Amino acid sequence: MDDSLKRPLILVEGKGGVGKTSVAAALGLALARAGKRVLVLEVSAEGHVPVVFGKEASAKAPVALGEGLFAQTLKPDDCLEEYALIKLHFRALYRLIFKNPIIRALMRMVPAMDELLIIGKIEHLVRSGEWDHVIVDAPVTGEGILLFMLPRVITEAVSRGPLHDDAARIRSLLEDPARCVMHLVTLAEEMPAEETEQLHEAMLDQVGLPLGRLIVDRLYPPTLAARERELLSGATSERRDECLQDLREILGFMARRREQQERYLARLSARVPLEQRLLPEVFHARDEREVVEALALSLGALTA
Repeated sequence: MDDSLKRPLILVEGKGGVGKTSVAAALGLALARAGKRVLVLEVSAEGHVPVVFGKEASAKAPVALGEGLFAQTLKPDDCLEEYALIKLHFRALYRLIFKNPIIRALMRMVPAMDELLIIGKIEHLVRSGEWDHVIVDAPVTGEGILLFMLPRVITEAVSRGPLHDDAARIRSLLEDPARCVMHLVTLAEEMPAEETEQLHEAMLDQVGLPLGRLIVDRLYPPTLAARERELLSGATSERRDECLQDLREILGFMARRREQQERYLARLSARVPLEQRLLPEVFHARDEREVVEALALSLGALTA
């Protein structure tokens, strides 16, 4: 197995719209097929991964998606309830305190409370030992930086007490290269490449997380076969055929698109010095499930 996938906590981060959730689901599926017990966590308002597998999302408990593969959505209120029950031991006491509207209003005034509950839940799931791998489909770039730098901010601002101790335990997990890794997902395009460069710099300078692969999604085929090149150049007696003309235009577009992507791949190689994992554009997929299946096959070599 690729060393970057051996950690119990695998974070998948990137700009919105680059395929981050599909990559997280595909990584989970590939690891589950390799015999691992995997939980995919979504830090979002609505869970999407279970829907891809034809299941209903849940924030209360993991949803089984297939053999060895589970998913769960993380929501602050549910994380608060679980954390409070761990500390208080009695549900009636939890309701008495945390269902009180005044207490709830006060808690909403605490800066970054939601983020602290979410990251604490992630650490608890990893520490439980129930999962070989916990894969986190992290919030988009800016929100992700805030989420993962929070334990460092707390430990540096609060010198002692339960809050410091919890944050220190979370920070120890996030910064431990033997237990945690973050993969960055991007596209070979202008805006995603620029934001990935900024994200890489922030993760190194501000957050201090161990970084793994740069996963570049939706790449067009790198070369054309001889017959395709012949059609593209028009060197055929059938070149007046309208269907062939349409095909030449499509192949021409694909070739130009790949050339453009190659320029951004070179730029990313120079500015984001992480080993790249290139994933293809899945042209044949009829739905997102088939996209995830195809990406899992591409990522399967990493789990062997």
